[in-house]
Amino acid sequence: MSRSRGKRVVSLRGIFGRKTLPKPTTASGVANPRTTKAWGPAKSRVTKSQQRKQAYFGHRYQKPSSKAPSAPISRRERLLNDFAGSIDATRHDIAGDVSNSLMETQKALESQLADVIAKHDEKLELSQASRAAILTPLEETELPMGSLKHPAGIFKEQKTLADRLALVQNTLDREERDIRGLWKAWNKTQQRIICLGVEVLGSENVSLPTKAPTGSFKKRLNGAAAVFEQRAGVEKGMVEDMKKMVGDIRDLTSDARKQFAAQEKKSRDDKRKQREEICQLARKMIADI
Repeated sequence: MSRSRGKRVVSLRGIFGRKTLPKPTTASGVANPRTTKAWGPAKSRVTKSQQRKQAYFGHRYQKPSSKAPSAPISRRERLLNDFAGSIDATRHDIAGDVSNSLMETQKALESQLADVIAKHDEKLELSQASRAAILTPLEETELPMGSLKHPAGIFKEQKTLADRLALVQNTLDREERDIRGLWKAWNKTQQRIICLGVEVLGSENVSLPTKAPTGSFKKRLNGAAAVFEQRAGVEKGMVEDMKKMVGDIRDLTSDARKQFAAQEKKSRDDKRKQREEICQLARKMIADI
């Protein structure tokens, strides 16, 4: 109210009564509350955040707004987006770690199984080769004495028949000693072959001589049989261990698959719950707006 230059009479009602509202001003740059639209500020003062909010919610959700609530709304949306992105990144990281660990475990188990199978095949091939090497039964047989041939000129040097007979006798004795030595060495070789066959194939798979073994040959034969039994026990234990290892590998693979399926299901459930929470929070924010 501007001051007047002269005196003015004011009634008591005008002093203590309700004052009349001033008329709306039409000056430039001053907002008029009676002419301002109900849904928001003037068009020239609408910020970018308010424009995005109006474009997102549409005309059916438009309510009177001001500059004050625009900042917390944009901050909430940013927090929600960051939270959803961190959840997705964590899920992908967990799935990648689980997949890598499963692949490494499977490769290690497959390599161990391949090594065990290769060792078993190598021993099986060695056993088959040893079995094929012994084709015929080995028995002691007497060597028949054949006719001895001598050069015709050896008897011309001898003058009498007695000298000739003595020469023949000496030659026969010498050749008999050589033959007996060779036969003895061959018998020892046969015994070694038999012991080796018993050690590799077992006494049941080797044709033993009809004559009962005696002396050192009997001891070597018993030792070879003991070695075969010990080796058979070791091979049997290896086969059982291999079967057990195969079963463990199958169980471990099955458990890993079940665990991976459970983790994947849990991840899906967690993601669904998080989406529901995000939707509820978004609905609440929309309702608050």
